Amino acid sequence: MVKASVPGTCGELAQGWFEGEEALISLPVRLRGYVALSDAPFEGARRASSARPKTRRALEVALRELGAEGALEGLWISGGNPFPEGVGMASSTVDVASSVAAVFSLLRGKAEEEAVARLSCAVEASDGVMVEGLCLFRHLSGEVLERFSAKVLEGLSVVWVIPPWRVATEEYRTPSRRAQVRALEGEFAGVLELMREALEEADEETLFEATTRDSLLHERVLPKGYLDVLLSARELCGRGGLVVAHSGSGAGLILRGEELAGFARSRLREALPSSWWIWTLRAGGGGIEVEGL
Repeated sequence: MVKASVPGTCGELAQGWFEGEEALISLPVRLRGYVALSDAPFEGARRASSARPKTRRALEVALRELGAEGALEGLWISGGNPFPEGVGMASSTVDVASSVAAVFSLLRGKAEEEAVARLSCAVEASDGVMVEGLCLFRHLSGEVLERFSAKVLEGLSVVWVIPPWRVATEEYRTPSRRAQVRALEGEFAGVLELMREALEEADEETLFEATTRDSLLHERVLPKGYLDVLLSARELCGRGGLVVAHSGSGAGLILRGEELAGFARSRLREALPSSWWIWTLRAGGGGIEVEGL
């Protein structure tokens, strides 16, 4: 049996139109979902052929890549995914990428990052959480355009607001929204240049400025309607960055340290309806982890 996992996200550090297509830099967190896969039954497992549609599709795509299309009926699967769907936490990517990584680990002995990225995006548009560290990622094709260290995220926390409504990935990806994103290409170029500086220099204040500019820019594409509450909490904190899910309903603040995150969370709890969830998670880098090899 092998167990493959990737982290979820709290939205993106940046996302926009870049050199002819959309690209993003995911904001991974230190919380993972996983898929366990075996060619024999194990506790808590079910037949892989009965997996949820996206998970089954990911298994089929990976098996076909390895020339093992007929192997699905002989596999057993279990999994765990703590992330709600439609709120910008990479819930679907966690299922899909973990499934692809598990197939490669079981049949080839190694979860190949490039293959996991490419095949995940063949199933659906995906976050770049399977890539080590941080990267500028083509979420429609799986191409890694640029790689960055995640050093700047060390010690940072994200206070993430989850409203009661959801945004399905397919609902977001409409021709009209793509046109809106493309129209903002010039402004996004400035955001991306600032983000590169923040990541390459591990400059926290520049990171906060870049994420805030990116979030406010994207409010013109997929309005959240509650960013004013987050900005007010940010002002009370004295520093920090605004972050959003570009194709989900969630948004939040990225802050230095647990104490400041706790303060922000309490202010947001006072300002938002009790039906809204507020999570606090530690930021971190992406990457596949595999156990059982």
